[in-house]
Amino acid sequence: MRSMYTLVFLTKTLDLNEQQQQAMARVLDAIDTERAQAQVDHKRTLAAFADALAAAAFDRGQASSGVTLREKSEARLRDSVLQTLVETHGILLPPQRERLATMLRTGELTI
Repeated sequence: MRSMYTLVFLTKTLDLNEQQQQAMARVLDAIDTERAQAQVDHKRTLAAFADALAAAAFDRGQASSGVTLREKSEARLRDSVLQTLVETHGILLPPQRERLATMLRTGELTI
């Protein structure tokens, strides 16, 4: 749902044409999917930590699996953000990129 609002905002603010809108919709959908997966991974990480703490003896293996999951999830999200930036750069025209860069610098938009 977030991507729909972001797409409408970007369309108006950057004056995206139809082709740009379609391409940005795909990019935004991909990053939203990865963010949703990161939220699921975060919950699984917390569950692994809780299980490690709840055991009669601290379960280092369980805690370690939570840490590993967190690291992998953060790496996937990092890579997804980078891919979003690469694809967005390719979709936008120079003046649109400048406007988007300004929006990022001022906090009007976040990634």
